[in-house]
Amino acid sequence: MKSAVITGANRGIGLCLAKQLSEKGYQITALCRQGSDELNQLSNTQIIDQVELSEPHSIQQACESISDRPIDLLINNAGRLRHIPLSIM
Repeated sequence: MKSAVITGANRGIGLCLAKQLSEKGYQITALCRQGSDELNQLSNTQIIDQVELSEPHSIQQACESISDRPIDLLINNAGRLRHIPLSIM
């Protein structure tokens, strides 16, 4: 079975990708700050929540929890919202 790791998999695009890959038979490892009911309903899915991608220690812990298996597909979908003004040149 192929495996996929998806960051930001609890909602939106990440959740949609997790659903589609799960239906195709992938073993999903979902990384997110907080799980969701929809994510909990997916089969072939391991949820690792309380992952904060802006904190190196949190990333290290997540990596250690999945280091025992190969990763066939990595989707880095998580984003970080920063309120900064856009300037037009």
